[in-house]
Amino acid sequence: MGRRNRPWMEPMKPQPSALAVFVNGMTCGGCAASLKRILENQVSATRVNLTTETAIVWPVSEAKVIPNWQKELGINTCKTLRQIVAQV
Repeated sequence: MGRRNRPWMEPMKPQPSALAVFVNGMTCGGCAASLKRILENQVSATRVNLTTETAIVWPVSEAKVIPNWQKELGINTCKTLRQIVAQV
């Protein structure tokens, strides 16, 4: 996974029940599948799109009671992804 013009990961505009994150550098379906598997360990569901370089995550219901849950989920998701990249 490499970098392009925009930051490697950045939260997109929050949505009512999900959070979308740009994920640059996925080069194949294996990258997308690995990302999906990793994220699903932390959230209720996730959808990763290799073409648009996005990941949409749906939090567990308990997370939505936290004030600013979209921001917190975005921060935690990006931290997790950065840790994974650091290990590669």
